[in-house]
Amino acid sequence: MVFDVKAQGDTLHIHQLTVNFNTSGTGVINGNNATLCYGSLGNCFGGVVVQNNAAVFNLPDNSLSIPINITAPFTVKVDVTAVGSSGFVITPSIATNNVVISNSQNSPVQVSGSVTGNTVTVTSTLPTCPIGQNLMPNGALCALATP
Repeated sequence: MVFDVKAQGDTLHIHQLTVNFNTSGTGVINGNNATLCYGSLGNCFGGVVVQNNAAVFNLPDNSLSIPINITAPFTVKVDVTAVGSSGFVITPSIATNNVVISNSQNSPVQVSGSVTGNTVTVTSTLPTCPIGQNLMPNGALCALATP
């Protein structure tokens, strides 16, 4: 999922963000692997548990700040396994009541807009990479083994 947040008129500090996942088909979003990345430099907050098809990112105070009049890109990533032959459809969304933001004076900011759609259909999963490798011997992509 990719979305933007614009700090219009003041610096914004994001404290909490909940991403909901509507799914259909056969597949599993792995438990503690949701990652929120901010900006083009890839400042990421990971290891968030996905429970009841939602990932709640609780961010340390002022760890995610957007300077005044800047539009910042965000990316949310999850790992998917056990995909069935008919595919696994994931539609993430963020509701405005699931976002906690403050301004430079640490006063709450009313959030408007929404992030919905961005449907992704996973039709297969990658084979697991050989131990110590990040590609298959033939150069094809593979999923890194997890301990």
